[in-house]
Amino acid sequence: MGVPSVPLLTKFKSAKKLGIPAHEFEILVKSGTITPRVHDKFGERFGADDLERVYQAGVRRVLKEAVERYRVMLQEQKKRMMVLLSSVYSHQKIISVN
Repeated sequence: MGVPSVPLLTKFKSAKKLGIPAHEFEILVKSGTITPRVHDKFGERFGADDLERVYQAGVRRVLKEAVERYRVMLQEQKKRMMVLLSSVYSHQKIISVN
């Protein structure tokens, strides 16, 4: 495996580079705005060029969009869970009647 062409930063160094707290950076990751380049013994590491792209686009604006995307993802996940739970519940009722 070759040497990466861009420097790789840990989650905390990445958040510091963007000037935001680590929990806000975590939202960028969970929403898919920034994806880790490498998973290794140090955890997830991110490309400096990806961080630069976010910085140039405006960190607060990108973060606001990421929060909205993450909220939608959670709502969809909740809907899927409710459908799954209702199907399990109805299946249990059928079994208990028989």
